Amino acid sequence: MFPGFGVKTTCDVLVMIQGGRTDEAFWTVNKEQALLRQEKQAADKTLELLHPLESAPSIHPKAKKNMTIGEVARLAGVATSAIRHWEKEGLLTPDRDPDNGYRVFTPQHLRKILLIRTLRSTIYFLKSMKEIVHALDHHSLEHAKKVTQDALRSIDNRNRSQLQGIHRLIELCETLKLL
Repeated sequence: MFPGFGVKTTCDVLVMIQGGRTDEAFWTVNKEQALLRQEKQAADKTLELLHPLESAPSIHPKAKKNMTIGEVARLAGVATSAIRHWEKEGLLTPDRDPDNGYRVFTPQHLRKILLIRTLRSTIYFLKSMKEIVHALDHHSLEHAKKVTQDALRSIDNRNRSQLQGIHRLIELCETLKLL
């Protein structure tokens, strides 16, 4: 189970099995599968967003020309603090309203935020995220697409590993006569 679920989840599940809490163990595994599915959907959406601007579908039906940090955070499904952190790390550079100094986000910023959201789930190095975001800034969509496709392959591999781990967990439960 380690390759698909990691050490913590695997250990937690095995402790549950040892304690006779089989259903709780299976629900824990199910929750991890649901989270992986969300990662897959986010990566698929990111790949869709990386189509050239002229042929891309609308980034979000509620996206406006200029948005506040709260609006863009809601549309992207991330915390405003995450957006501020990404700005501090150099991943985003929103415009500023000259009247009040507030951040102003465009649909292109939203596109970047959606990309960063996906990458942070699948690629763990800030340097890699910066490379992809900067590629997007410099209109190197092909490079950004390739990295996103690599992330999707990683998600697919984790899914297969998780399914193999679930198979082994069921075998263990059958051997212990818990099923």
